Amino acid sequence: MAVNMDREGKVGCAYYSAVDETLFLEDDIAMGGIETVETFLLHLEPTSVLISNRAADSLVQFLEPNAQKFDDDQTSRTDKGPYILRHLVSAQFNYDTARELLANVGIFSDESQEPDPLQVQSGEEEPIQCIGSSSHINLVRLARIINLESQLSVGCAGAVLTDLERRRAVEEESGSGEEGKVPFRVKRIKMNLSTDTMLLGADALISLNIIRPHLQAIPGLRGSSDEPRAKENLSVADLLASLASTTQGKQKVRQMLLRPSLNLDVIHQRQSTIHMMLDPENVSIVKSMRKLLKRLKSPKTLLLHVKKGVDRVRGHLSLRMGDWKAVVRFATVAANVHQAVTSLVRTSGLEIISKICDTIDPRPFLLLADKIMRTFDFEASKDSQRTIILSGASPGLDQLRQELAEVCDMLPDIRDNIAREAPRWANKHILHCTVMEQSGFLIGVAIKPDTGVGVYYGHDLLDDEWELVFVTEGVAYYKNKLMHDLDSQYGDLPSYITEEEMLLVMELSGHVREQEKAILAASEIYGELDSLSALASAAEKYNWVAPTMTTSNIIDIIDGRHPLQELVVPSFIPNNCKSVYMKQVALIVQLAHVGSFVPAGRATIGLTDRILTRILTRETVLDDQSAFMIDIKQAAFALNFATKRSLLVVDEFGKGTTASNGAALLASYLSHFIELGKSQQPKVLAATHFHEVFENGLLDGYQEDDLALAHMDVRLNLGADAIEDQVTYLHRLLPGRGPSSLGIKCAEMRGIPARILNRADEIVEMLEAGVSLTQVPARLSGEELQRQIEATFLTRWLLALPRGVLERAKNGDPSIDMRAMLEQAMRDARQAALDGLAEYVGEDGGLSGDCEMEGEEEDIEMEDAGESSDFDW
Repeated sequence: MAVNMDREGKVGCAYYSAVDETLFLEDDIAMGGIETVETFLLHLEPTSVLISNRAADSLVQFLEPNAQKFDDDQTSRTDKGPYILRHLVSAQFNYDTARELLANVGIFSDESQEPDPLQVQSGEEEPIQCIGSSSHINLVRLARIINLESQLSVGCAGAVLTDLERRRAVEEESGSGEEGKVPFRVKRIKMNLSTDTMLLGADALISLNIIRPHLQAIPGLRGSSDEPRAKENLSVADLLASLASTTQGKQKVRQMLLRPSLNLDVIHQRQSTIHMMLDPENVSIVKSMRKLLKRLKSPKTLLLHVKKGVDRVRGHLSLRMGDWKAVVRFATVAANVHQAVTSLVRTSGLEIISKICDTIDPRPFLLLADKIMRTFDFEASKDSQRTIILSGASPGLDQLRQELAEVCDMLPDIRDNIAREAPRWANKHILHCTVMEQSGFLIGVAIKPDTGVGVYYGHDLLDDEWELVFVTEGVAYYKNKLMHDLDSQYGDLPSYITEEEMLLVMELSGHVREQEKAILAASEIYGELDSLSALASAAEKYNWVAPTMTTSNIIDIIDGRHPLQELVVPSFIPNNCKSVYMKQVALIVQLAHVGSFVPAGRATIGLTDRILTRILTRETVLDDQSAFMIDIKQAAFALNFATKRSLLVVDEFGKGTTASNGAALLASYLSHFIELGKSQQPKVLAATHFHEVFENGLLDGYQEDDLALAHMDVRLNLGADAIEDQVTYLHRLLPGRGPSSLGIKCAEMRGIPARILNRADEIVEMLEAGVSLTQVPARLSGEELQRQIEATFLTRWLLALPRGVLERAKNGDPSIDMRAMLEQAMRDARQAALDGLAEYVGEDGGLSGDCEMEGEEEDIEMEDAGESSDFDW
């Protein structure tokens, strides 16, 4: 996979599938950013990632932590990441160069000729700009299948093609490629158009549990399985894929979930197929069909092995009999599935059934299976651990075998003749005569353990020299004059037999090659059938219903359920309103666009082009962003990408900062979407515990059809003895604002001490009354409160003295006895404190009310008077 991102965050991507021999291009995504790159990694799971050496720092920093690490010599891995990250020169991502490469790949060659993949135009050929040239015609054809305006993705495709050409050259030079087959060739070029599929970002896929996230790899940290990554448990993809019978079916299920369709015809076709499979008259047939599909293995890899057939370098058969057996099984099962499909009823108008009937012809499959079964002896091959060709598979091979068998029948007599010519003591040491491919006819003699040579080797025969050929398993094999004579007369028989077997297997491989396209097409179609069968099985097993799809911009769900949560709780209460739990709404919308039935009593879903979320904060020690910054980034991504047909799911946005800032951010965020107007407003589901948004009227003034409020129903019984019985969550959505978040009651249910909860209640009341927390003193003991009241009384007494009194007392005015006045004031202060202490002190000795002096209305800031109530003037 090659990926590129420009300064504005536009993302382009192209990738190559070796199994399909197909080059895929994505549409350029404006302002996609790192979130889109992460989505590509989740969708494609590439083994190699190519980026430019001038790639943005943010892209490099995102990709490098999870990449495989190598030693300095680049030969051995020190950490197993999911992909290899390679930096290419920026010229390999050049748009013009890539366009020429794509135009000359060879996919537009005459179908009767074998295309020359990755054939780059030489400088001597016509320039691509020349109208009417072959390159120009290919470029025009190329523009029909890909969007050449997606310049970043086209550049990425050029980088992929260049890297494939390099890898092909390496394989051809090393001789590791398959003979007769071009490695890393491109047979097809396809464009994934974003207009046909719903956009699901990585955050949405993970936060909605559509797929299981891979935890980020940390170098040096491994589990017992030596895997640096782990996975969470259940996901929607796991749930549905577990109901598929084949590997290709599971892959198709995942593909449908990651790329929900926006084509109503596709969605209706899938729904109709599910209806057909659930028809009572088809239930038994579908059940039998699923059993057959379980035996249908993916043929892509085994076809490569079977087509290879013979190892020419070693010059002998190199067959995997299990692969040939798998071809037989595939052909037989494919024919049986075809027969089962044709017996289904009410299939008129279903594209998948038409594909199977029109595309798959089971007769060539059965003929191929019959040829293989008449060629190989699978049981004998298994017992002998070598390939055994059946008698009758080839008349020429049978004749050669007969001749060799006649010669082998003479070998015991030949051994006896050699023993008679040897000394009597040597007779028992001459074990046997045999014939081996390449070595020819040989005499087997027991060896001396101390010397490693034969006990007897014709050393007393003057006219017959014995030559040692090799020693193995206590037997030394020699050739004498007689063995050479037999070699010249019959020695080529084993080689002739091997060559005949090789020709027979190559001929059979040719038959397999003839049916390759048909086998792969059948595998793909049956994978699609299996994926639809999995959706039908989910609908039947979990009581899902078919949603009504419409072009109207609406989401109307009755009795919606969460497809995963209802499996793990003893009793799931369905929502009985148009708006439902946020995650289950998003999942129901997503499943509806897959073409699946949905977990609801009834649902009407309008086409939704993208689902954007601000739900889950995925933090990691390798990311230097705070949780709040991650939340802001997710919210900004949704803000930039939302359209009038989008669904936004926002949960507790703003919780990572102060309450006032968080409430302000949430209110502004929602106000932005409301003020877009009917023609541009997306559908937004938001949940919050910021009651300040409503109590301060931050969203007042909007019409009810622009902003609807709802809350989860709760039954309160504060008189119940048990704390857990005081609050009962009914999990039912009701219209209107919730009266309280019940946060303090939740804290009580979790064992927080009563003293803390009481204080929390007081502070909540103060906040609701508009009292600033900066003016609320800490809780005081009785003694501290007494001194506080005395100090407050004396401070106000001093402030109330007429002007000039202190100055006259300081100047010695005999009419003013300041000491007496102060002593009287102190006595009055003590009395005031004693009279009012009971009013201000609770049972636990703490402050229980405001500390204003009686008769005063203004708030005076209170300060501690010191360790005692006596003032030192």
